[in-house]
Amino acid sequence: MPTITCNFKFKCPQEWSQLDATETDGVRFCTSCDSKVYLVTSSAEVEQHARDNRCVALLDNAVMVLGMPKGYTEWYLLVLAQEYSPKQLYLLRRIWPHLTSVPATREEFYMKEVKFEALDMAPALAYQAALGELGIASRVGEYDPWRP
Repeated sequence: MPTITCNFKFKCPQEWSQLDATETDGVRFCTSCDSKVYLVTSSAEVEQHARDNRCVALLDNAVMVLGMPKGYTEWYLLVLAQEYSPKQLYLLRRIWPHLTSVPATREEFYMKEVKFEALDMAPALAYQAALGELGIASRVGEYDPWRP
């Protein structure tokens, strides 16, 4: 069996055998944290579950270890404080349809930094590109939601 590399953000005190079985082989349910735990058999699986923010279980030197793998990050989009033309305010409504009017858009954005958190990388970059086409300054970054 290949060696599995996993750096944990935290290790869970639960035991695999005590988790509730699910309909899917290799997946159990933890009632303590109300989430699924995925049995992994490769480092690639660990990386995928880390990206998906999922707890994993793996066999390490004949001991089953459970926890949240490191490596998971979320992205944010920061729309910088700036003045907007009426046209920009109108077009912002196409990017964020929840904005119901130009005055509502002005209220939310005008001369304020607005941060959208917990995004995946692709949507964050797509929003940034759309804003750039409108001449609106923004910045994309990543953060670790588990870091205090």
